[in-house]
Amino acid sequence: MAKSAMKRFFGIFGKNIAAFTVLSLSLCLALLFSSCEGGAPAPAGTSAPASETASQTTASQTEAAQTEASAGADAPESQTEATSAPASATAPAPAQADSDEAASYDGKSIRISWWGNDVRTNMTNEIIDTFVAKYPGLKAEVEYSAFGDYFTKLNTQAAGGQLPDVMQMDYSKIVPFADSGLILNLNAYIDSGRIDLSGVGDTMVSGGLVNGGMYGITTGVNAPCMLYDPQVLEDAGVTLSMAPTWTEVYEVSKAVLAATGIKNAILGIGWENYIDMYARSLGGSLYAPDGKSVGYTAEMLAALWDLQLTAIEEGVAPEPGEYSGEVASIIGNKASWMIDAFTNQLAPYNESNGNMQLAMCEYPVPEGAIRPHTYLKPTMFWSVATTSGLQDLSADFLNYFTNDGTVFDVCGTDRGMPISAAVREYLAPKASEADRQIGEYLDYLADGHSSPIDPPAPAVMSEVYTEYLTVFEQMTYRQYSHDELPGVTQSLIEKMNGILRDAAAAEQ
Repeated sequence: MAKSAMKRFFGIFGKNIAAFTVLSLSLCLALLFSSCEGGAPAPAGTSAPASETASQTTASQTEAAQTEASAGADAPESQTEATSAPASATAPAPAQADSDEAASYDGKSIRISWWGNDVRTNMTNEIIDTFVAKYPGLKAEVEYSAFGDYFTKLNTQAAGGQLPDVMQMDYSKIVPFADSGLILNLNAYIDSGRIDLSGVGDTMVSGGLVNGGMYGITTGVNAPCMLYDPQVLEDAGVTLSMAPTWTEVYEVSKAVLAATGIKNAILGIGWENYIDMYARSLGGSLYAPDGKSVGYTAEMLAALWDLQLTAIEEGVAPEPGEYSGEVASIIGNKASWMIDAFTNQLAPYNESNGNMQLAMCEYPVPEGAIRPHTYLKPTMFWSVATTSGLQDLSADFLNYFTNDGTVFDVCGTDRGMPISAAVREYLAPKASEADRQIGEYLDYLADGHSSPIDPPAPAVMSEVYTEYLTVFEQMTYRQYSHDELPGVTQSLIEKMNGILRDAAAAEQ
């Protein structure tokens, strides 16, 4: 999320805000193939054999932190080298394809497309080659590009009925593709076990659901979290729970300040993830499901801002503009002992803060929270075209990518932490310390401590957030008293709702 050369200024850091981007350390997901049936040849299109070296060099794809909460473009691809499995580990793997059925694919080709840089492309080509080799006579045609060009090309192919059999899909695009009938409802394959999700938690795959149908299998996940320096807490003689309340964070922050002089920046940050998590814990959301209003009340927002204003007034949080350095190194610079993040930022944040071993917990919630607030965000999906003549084989590919641990010996952590518990267990012995922490945190979330991710944010989210941030900054500069916050937040919500309603009306 944060590259070392990028600065993010939230409310306390000054007037100019730039959303920090997400660094995707992600684990690629496992390909499973069971039995296959013959199908029509794939439609013609511009493609290259999977065995060829990638000829299209693509830039690493970044996404603004605003879209991280509700999905968007792919994060920069990790270039971590894959390591081979220890001799004692046995990779989860699907059954071999039946040779008689495999023979029916002689002369046929499966088309597979994705976005990504050369590192991802080379790894994906190798994985596809391994899959195709199980089916004598089958060939693969691959198509890849940078994220910015990917959906332009995909939309053109869709208009001509020439979509690839299997395509990488983004969270922000899956709903319109599903609603337009372009990608396949995979429920029948899941129900039959051909795509085996028996070892996958519901919240791991909920992002692929559209109106009750599964239209994409998540390649991997990450999740919002808090990163903090555990040594500072030890020095202050305090601890922090895995799911802290705002009251707990505030009390711990006062103790840390008294013992070390280090403040807590999150108590003065206007990043919208804070109100998102606050609202989700109380049954709300950042945006209403229909996208025509925000999903939280003025009372919720006023309560959060009241606490943050108190923290600034009491010196527990930094003053606006007090810190203007890199957010990625804010903890190492002793400007804060805690910062918000996503799980795939742990390793780069450790490095940016002097090779610290940062600890991880959930976003804080208010007293009286009624449901788990943290979600598991899909890094991306694999989807199958409704026009594919090889739908069974395509389903086998998705199954293989989900459940075969050897895929990760090739692609490492490129497409997200795997959703299969068996694959995560297979990877654990060779995981880095950061990946081990992430895996444990995601296992914790999947075990009843998360709720489904909300629908993608409306297209005007940036305009809405600009209004939010403007008023938040005014609050941090003490332009409003505590007593004025209820009225201020009510007026703000009415203005944001007006933007959302106008945008929704313009789309009709």
